[in-house]
Amino acid sequence: MRLETSNSSVELSLPANFANDIRVSTSNGGITLHMPYQVNAHVMARTTNSSISSDFEITMRGEFSKNHMEGVIGTGGPLIDLTTSNGSIRLLKNVGAGHARPARSGHARSYCPAPPESAPSAGPQTARARSRSCG
Repeated sequence: MRLETSNSSVELSLPANFANDIRVSTSNGGITLHMPYQVNAHVMARTTNSSISSDFEITMRGEFSKNHMEGVIGTGGPLIDLTTSNGSIRLLKNVGAGHARPARSGHARSYCPAPPESAPSAGPQTARARSRSCG
């Protein structure tokens, strides 16, 4: 599936059994992707003037920063490719079936890597987003 738009945000919910690649591109808007709690996917996310946040634990691959992330959720699976120029990217867990969304106040999980000099230079890395400011 491919979604492209300009001057608008995109909000998309994926079903539990999605198996096809997802590509979303927008300018001047954010991307919010709701996914099942137990999801397997390969994720690539890029934003120019904002940040990336995730409710999921992601095993990072290659270089990553506040504005760029590539990695695997679960055991990997279909590609989820998200790109925006002037908006944030949010990967959220679906609410339902006995699962409650974590409180956002004081517990928001923003993707914000450690400064480059303290980040390991090789091999996969697991990042669990934490609430802190990226500057």
